[in-house]
Amino acid sequence: MSGPEIIIIHETAAQSIVSDAVTLATFGAMIGIGVWMGSDAMQWTGGICFFCWMLARRKAPRLTIAEARRRLVEIEKEHA
Repeated sequence: MSGPEIIIIHETAAQSIVSDAVTLATFGAMIGIGVWMGSDAMQWTGGICFFCWMLARRKAPRLTIAEARRRLVEIEKEHA
């Protein structure tokens, strides 16, 4: 039987900001270099990757410890 998968990540606010800034800079650079080189393919690739990243960020809720505990209790009740 396959149950829900729970991943616990400890990340400070500063680490989260830096991670997001690096990701945005990467996509910005990809699109910017594509503009500079006149490469429509690189611009589109950067844009599509950025769009996929935005969708992935929406699917991963970030919970406080108390919220996570409540969610775990809910999951246990659903699968008990």
